[in-house]
Amino acid sequence: MPESIGPYRVLSVLGNGGMGTVCLCEERGPLHRRVAIKVVKLGMDSRRVLARFELERRALSMMNHPSIANVFDAGMTETGRPYFVMEYVDGVALTKYCDQHELTIAQRLDLLAKVCQAVQHAHQKGILHRDLKPSNVLAFESEGGHAVKLIDFGLARATAPDDRSSLTTEVGMLIGTPEYMAPEQAAGGDIDTRADIYSLGAILFELLTGALPLDSKLVRRRDCSGVADLIERHPPPKPSSCLRDSREGLARIAAARNSSPKQLLRSVRGELDWIVGKAMAKERNLRYSSAADLARDIERFLANEPVEAGPPSTRYRLGKLARRYRAQVTALALVLITAISGALIAWGYARDAEAGHREARRQLARYEGLAIFTDIDTARREARHLFPAWPNMATPLRSWIENHGRPLGERVAAARAMLAKLESRVSSATTPTARIDDVLIDILRRGSTDLAAFETDVLQRVEHRLRWAELIERLSLSHPGARYTWDEAQGAIRAADDIVASSRYADHPIRLQPQIGLVPIGMNPATKLWEFYHLRSAYDPTSGTDPNSIRIPQHRADGTIELDDDTGIVFVLVPGGSFAMGAQSADSSKPNYCPDSEVWNEPVHQVTLAPYFLARHELTQGQWSRLTFGDNPSRSKPGRLWRGNPAPTTLLHPVEQVSWAEADTVLANHGLQLPTEAQWEYACRAGTHTTWYTGSESASLDGYENIADLTYARNGGAAHVSFDDGWGNGSSPVGAFRPNPFGFFDMHGNVIEWCRDPSAPYDRPVAPATAERHARDRGPASRYSTRGGSCICSPAESHSAFRSAMHRDARNYYVGLRASRQLDASR
Repeated sequence: MPESIGPYRVLSVLGNGGMGTVCLCEERGPLHRRVAIKVVKLGMDSRRVLARFELERRALSMMNHPSIANVFDAGMTETGRPYFVMEYVDGVALTKYCDQHELTIAQRLDLLAKVCQAVQHAHQKGILHRDLKPSNVLAFESEGGHAVKLIDFGLARATAPDDRSSLTTEVGMLIGTPEYMAPEQAAGGDIDTRADIYSLGAILFELLTGALPLDSKLVRRRDCSGVADLIERHPPPKPSSCLRDSREGLARIAAARNSSPKQLLRSVRGELDWIVGKAMAKERNLRYSSAADLARDIERFLANEPVEAGPPSTRYRLGKLARRYRAQVTALALVLITAISGALIAWGYARDAEAGHREARRQLARYEGLAIFTDIDTARREARHLFPAWPNMATPLRSWIENHGRPLGERVAAARAMLAKLESRVSSATTPTARIDDVLIDILRRGSTDLAAFETDVLQRVEHRLRWAELIERLSLSHPGARYTWDEAQGAIRAADDIVASSRYADHPIRLQPQIGLVPIGMNPATKLWEFYHLRSAYDPTSGTDPNSIRIPQHRADGTIELDDDTGIVFVLVPGGSFAMGAQSADSSKPNYCPDSEVWNEPVHQVTLAPYFLARHELTQGQWSRLTFGDNPSRSKPGRLWRGNPAPTTLLHPVEQVSWAEADTVLANHGLQLPTEAQWEYACRAGTHTTWYTGSESASLDGYENIADLTYARNGGAAHVSFDDGWGNGSSPVGAFRPNPFGFFDMHGNVIEWCRDPSAPYDRPVAPATAERHARDRGPASRYSTRGGSCICSPAESHSAFRSAMHRDARNYYVGLRASRQLDASR
């Protein structure tokens, strides 16, 4: 290999594949980050190989998932060979890692669920992997425990059957690894996402048993047609049967799973057999319909809930109930056995065996009614995945209501009636029937909260989501209150002439398509940037009001809009571009100088971002409440008057005391997300290179930000500036101060804002387009980045490049969030 590839120094060769070589390299420059570079081998520059290589690069560049290796860059070597630059993952093959660390079955399943979620992400991007196997899943230790990265999309293809660049199986060649290959893929036929699901099932088989579902010795003796025939005809054994038949090897396999042979067989037999069997069904229509469905069944198993692959029998569901209410159900079972046995003996002596059987069936029927609790758990878990409430989710929502919601609603009423009937006849009797009644009452009372929550929280909310999913496309395209059409917005942004839209849009042209859930407000006269209204955050689904009556804001001449408790999120369409991120304290004559900067904020480095939406205001308490059906976690709720504040808190104040995990979930449920650090700083700087967007002196913040000022000092705090912003120990309503040059408010004060990235130094890899940073190349982290100052922060803690971090579950009254949204170009 050459000493360098583009701007990267080659350190070593990591591996060789059929068409490319992967090298460990180091980036020249201030970051010195290590990357993996895949370059086409010498002599492998045929049209077919180059097309496949380009497809892999494009496939990876489309991904933005913590469990998929990122692509950073691409180019040509000096000899004309194409290459692309990927995130370097210091891991080992999934199965090898699990055995080396003696991971339990539960830990292995948790890792495979992460792989399934990564595969689902690829499928949603329209990409099939086609070569899923343990060596293409790298596992490693992370701050949160164990993590995985999916790699090597070298055999990927587009899911669309008419995609001209997709690569199909060549005549006489098998594309993929036979031991993990679906029958239809081996036969060279048409394949879809379910081929990858078959491969995931084969990986799961190996994780459980340490063996392959198809013996490699049998595979390697055959030609392509023979292999295809073998895969088609050879039924994979049950994992538990494979373990049972391993004999002397079972003890070794169990030890590698931190288990005993008996425990291992017991944990695999049954549900895990079913899950593997469903994933690896020869007929693809019998497999899981998506990788997400396989992941959910794994999660159900881990949560002791009924799995989709399992039989929906009463015995099975009651077995799950027994694990949940172990003490009560054990007592009930003993009493029930006594009662039934006694009844049969008594009636047997009376020669009325049929009556005895009727009594036994009656007691068992009452026991069966308790299975509602496990069914509610399953329904609730299914409902959590039915987001966002957009048109493509209408059918799944409708199906959930028909298959889960309404039938369970009827059974909830029956369970309540059972409890009322039992309570009405409670006595001090000690007969078996009376003791059964006591235990049933105990279980039903303990579960009464679940019954009530299902009706009021789960079922009603799913029904609201369905109504919204059925309305939102029409509202987005032709809301009666909209003053601009999407065609008008598209034309203005395409013109980018500083008359109808900012010329900044011309640097990274945008093919604007209608965005589900948004309505164009128009160009902000002050910034020339276009702004859009988020309908759902302005609508309370429990109010009964007509969503056609949602008031769409309009700009005043100075770019401001009228704000009140009912105002929804206003998004700015931020132009794409490059900027200098970070700070430096060495040279006041150079950009991004900040005398108080710390090492964590350095170095200054160039970042390029694609266009995106960012809220011009921090998320308000009113918006959060509407998005969460009435929740408000804020410490300072409406009506509270903070010391030094001129007015009580309202729903127009920023929501606070929200954890990163909660913010991430709530936003994702509505097709939104937290901004990356880079997106946040780009919007904050708004083209400036000074310490704050207002200038290089903290006095310039006067009138723009709510920070630790003289009012704060008069009410027990410490003043860090000589001006008075009029607000004391608490936040101010959003939009109460002046905005920055892009039209964003409160970027340096009011509440600190969560960002999407884990806390990590600037030498960590970032994703293309968003510059989302990943922690230590190791997957999910426990601490996440925050940006901006707050009402109790000094200017030094609030400058444009200032970085801080908190635990993902932390809640503070001075920490909130600002919503962002990806620009959807798929319509």
